[in-house]
Amino acid sequence: MTTYDDEYIPSSSPSTKRKHDESLLEYGKQMNDISNCLETVMKQQGVIVDGLQAFRKSHEKINKMTTSLLHANKLNQH
Repeated sequence: MTTYDDEYIPSSSPSTKRKHDESLLEYGKQMNDISNCLETVMKQQGVIVDGLQAFRKSHEKINKMTTSLLHANKLNQH
């Protein structure tokens, strides 16, 4: 065979075929594990983004309230 073929099994013995099949199965399991891990990371990132957005909104409210209090305090001093 002159071209590379990842499906090519040089020996036709049953044990070699079995090892090849087991290797492909293990590879599939690893890809599934990686996919599940990435899905979990993406969900966690979504939770973090939601938390940061809530924090930003509450921070904006606090800034507005602080500005109002400072303005009211200046009016009371005059």
